[in-house]
Amino acid sequence: MFVASADHAHAHKKSGPYGFSPAAAKYDALMVDTIQRGDLRSLLRIDMNLVQRAKPDSLWQLVMLAGIAERLKLRPELYSYEVPAYYGMICAAFRR
Repeated sequence: MFVASADHAHAHKKSGPYGFSPAAAKYDALMVDTIQRGDLRSLLRIDMNLVQRAKPDSLWQLVMLAGIAERLKLRPELYSYEVPAYYGMICAAFRR
């Protein structure tokens, strides 16, 4: 079993420790879309400027998951996406 656990963009709220950036919503929307399409490999080409502005913790874990998902032919199932505070969270499973 491999668990990829991390918060996504940390710049959703001005009151958060990283402040606000519209890049946070853009980054998280990209993550949701990427997971739904089952195309984690596309994260290898992500705009690093977007990543820098969105302040995520998740990219590195998802890139590792991309390699595993490709090798094991895993299919994604997105359960939820929310912004409970200043950071985004996604719950998803990847199964054979």
